[in-house]
Amino acid sequence: MIDYKYTITEKENASEELVIRFLSLAKCPKINCSGSLKCIGDNLRCDMNTSHVIHRSKYGNFYDFAPPDEDSTTLWAQDSIYASEKIARHYTGLWAFGHHFLYDSELLKKGWHVGRGETDIFYRLILQLVLEKYEKDDSYVMCDIGCGVGRCTYDLAYLFPKSLVLGLDISDNMLRMADRILFQERDIEIDLSDAGFGKRVISRRNLPVINNAVIFQANAERVPLKAPFEGGGFDLVLNINVIDRTLNPDAIFKSSMAIVKPGGGLLIAVSGSWQQDGHWNRYGANIDWCLELLQSKNFILEFISDRVMFREIINNQGAYEEYPLYVIFARRESR
Repeated sequence: MIDYKYTITEKENASEELVIRFLSLAKCPKINCSGSLKCIGDNLRCDMNTSHVIHRSKYGNFYDFAPPDEDSTTLWAQDSIYASEKIARHYTGLWAFGHHFLYDSELLKKGWHVGRGETDIFYRLILQLVLEKYEKDDSYVMCDIGCGVGRCTYDLAYLFPKSLVLGLDISDNMLRMADRILFQERDIEIDLSDAGFGKRVISRRNLPVINNAVIFQANAERVPLKAPFEGGGFDLVLNINVIDRTLNPDAIFKSSMAIVKPGGGLLIAVSGSWQQDGHWNRYGANIDWCLELLQSKNFILEFISDRVMFREIINNQGAYEEYPLYVIFARRESR
């Protein structure tokens, strides 16, 4: 069991060490700039161009690496249904962390059972795959691209306590919820009245706070993290249910691959219907295209499955949506 009890001084020291480690991996997100960053008060400043400043978000305990004034894709993403406050609540309470209360006796007495827990099964499968590839007691640097409300970020940080886990997302609402889940010590109340569940509470007794993760707001098409040739790189990069939900999936896919260390792994989950999507059709994309791109970047395929279902609970009447996923794990060749 991880000891989550810290004195104030220990918390401050741990936070300072996290920021230092994070800054060693991050770079300036501005177009045509890749300078290193320094902490100046509550903000970050580029050492190549001091006018490039990254501010701490007004919405939570995370930095905003995605200023919308220079990126139309960022503007689109902030207005997307996937970035909405409602989806952030539903993703937390019904899908990513719903297993904390969807099994309670009150719901079972009502005879509600259809769709219960299937989303959690998916996340457990993802985690099981990681545990087969990585040792819990080793120290890694891991990145969860499109972390949403933080389910995979949380799982990785909890089960790999000696590792540093970074989670990034474009949505304020998703990151505000992730901030509550990962770092805030209060119980987490989720209002699911619009889905018929009322207000539900996730107890901190069942979900301890995390002390080895950093979340930040960024555009996944241009991840502001150092590639291996820049002195950075990650032992594991996750891209879970992200690629097919963007305007430029090709850019996000390549950005994810670019930050994987030699010998490191890339774990992808993507909708099985992605190749029918209009954005993917611009690239002639299908699963074969995806695998060919991995191989062209010196990745070796170690796992692939198209038999994974993602079932999303819709309301307390038993309604749900489900769709098949491809799950892929590929490892970059060592030099």
